[in-house]
Amino acid sequence: MYAAFEFMMISSDTFRVQAVPDEVRGRALGAMGMANNLVTASLMPLASAMRASFGSGAPFYLALLPAAAGLWAIIAWIGQGTGRRAPEEVVTRPVQQ
Repeated sequence: MYAAFEFMMISSDTFRVQAVPDEVRGRALGAMGMANNLVTASLMPLASAMRASFGSGAPFYLALLPAAAGLWAIIAWIGQGTGRRAPEEVVTRPVQQ
């Protein structure tokens, strides 16, 4: 499970980098990191209460709902073709050895 979390963190940063213009990349990554940390810190008491009332798995089952919504949103966004592409000279340039 830890490996899946780490892969998710790496892929989400990569996705964010591709989704924003180069000139605001740092601000976008900082804002998303701050939002992630605020949500995580604010929901810890709720997760603790859920664990006490419903068992250790309850917070994880509840987290499936926003995860599924996020996955659906990413798939819909990718389906629109809004991702950036590499410039043609980068794609066709021969590899130097």
